Amino acid sequence: MFCPNCRNKMNNYGYENVCPYCGTRMAGNTVMPRQPYYGPPQPVRQEDSGSMFGWGLLGFFMPMVGLILYLVWKDDYPKKAKAAGKGALISVILGVVAAIISIIIFIVMAATLGNVDISSVVENGEEAMRFLYNFTSPLLF
Repeated sequence: MFCPNCRNKMNNYGYENVCPYCGTRMAGNTVMPRQPYYGPPQPVRQEDSGSMFGWGLLGFFMPMVGLILYLVWKDDYPKKAKAAGKGALISVILGVVAAIISIIIFIVMAATLGNVDISSVVENGEEAMRFLYNFTSPLLF
């Protein structure tokens, strides 16, 4: 006898009505439907709860931790992962903006100091302090 499902030869010794290759059951010469396989039971997923601000703050002050938490939690705890990822992203963006502004300030200061005779400023400490105060006060206010 041949299996109607996989077409392999079945060894029926009178009591085995199951195909050894695909598992199809047969009652006599008729095919019985296979039971569906639902797989192993899935664990119950816990919902995100509580404040997400703390995870965002952690991601902001420690961007690498925020990125790791985002990657680990994105399937299990999507809200927490999103908060940690946003905090890390905001931190990185602000860091890049601060670096660009620092470079611009450095270039402006170097260009301005390039026009001043440094030796005359250094000779008198009081004039040096007055020069630095006059130079930096517009930047601070």
